[in-house]
Amino acid sequence: PKAGRVGEGDGLAEAGEKTMRQMAAKSAALQREVGEKQFYDAYRMLGRLQTYVWINTKGFQKIMKKYDKRQNLRGTSNELGPEFEARLEKEAFCSGKMSVLADMFKSRRPGGVVAGPSLGVAQRPLQLITGNANVELAGEISARLGVPLTPAKIARFPDGEVSIQILENVRNSDVYIIQPTCPPVNDHLMELLLCASAARRAAA
Repeated sequence: PKAGRVGEGDGLAEAGEKTMRQMAAKSAALQREVGEKQFYDAYRMLGRLQTYVWINTKGFQKIMKKYDKRQNLRGTSNELGPEFEARLEKEAFCSGKMSVLADMFKSRRPGGVVAGPSLGVAQRPLQLITGNANVELAGEISARLGVPLTPAKIARFPDGEVSIQILENVRNSDVYIIQPTCPPVNDHLMELLLCASAARRAAA
């Protein structure tokens, strides 16, 4: 009976340790989820702020151009538009600090954000890749979604051939390529096709 009680005590201790390990694992997973949510919420907020700054900057620039045109100042030494744009570039939100902050967020990305609602099946990370056709549009989409752009190197060989290199692991991820086919259509279309090929070969 004494030996039986000892064995029973060992079994309870093992069960207790197993429960503690499971609780610790669940707690760690919850902390990761909370950390990722906070990261993407902050990145999304930064993207909205960038959008607000961009819209207002473009608006002010158009206003100054119209003012110069109405006052017949264009092409003269009294034109106010260039001076105003130079002043805007020195402002805190337009001096490049926002871009530095966005790059810092991208470098500290905790992991891929999952796409779609939970349906009891394994979800795959969502990643965005952009070509050179419209980088500003890609940044805007990235900011609105709260998903940093996946770094990719798109360059050209000396003979003009396009070189695509995805600089982050995209295996088993849902990859979306942002690449309009605006002029020059041939170049941008080839970039799009080669980006798709590179993602496919990387097991996305």
